Amino acid sequence: MNVEETTDRSFHYHIVAGAFKEIRNAERALQSLKELGYNAKKISPNKYGLHPVLYGSYATIEEAQSALQSIKQSHNKDAWMLVLELEQ
Repeated sequence: MNVEETTDRSFHYHIVAGAFKEIRNAERALQSLKELGYNAKKISPNKYGLHPVLYGSYATIEEAQSALQSIKQSHNKDAWMLVLELEQ
């Protein structure tokens, strides 16, 4: 799975809001998160054909863990962290 080209490749820690079978639902979730002030983005579909939507991406695990904790407390207790390996 690759983060869309608009995402800085130095950010490898991503907080996932959800993954959607229907692209229109992913678009709706993305717009909603952006309206709430998150630096939200979509990434390419996973191997199950689901379209993940991210709250944001982070350069360090510490930043991502802090964001995840905040998001879980204030917005979505089911949010989780996705770590993508460096592309060689």
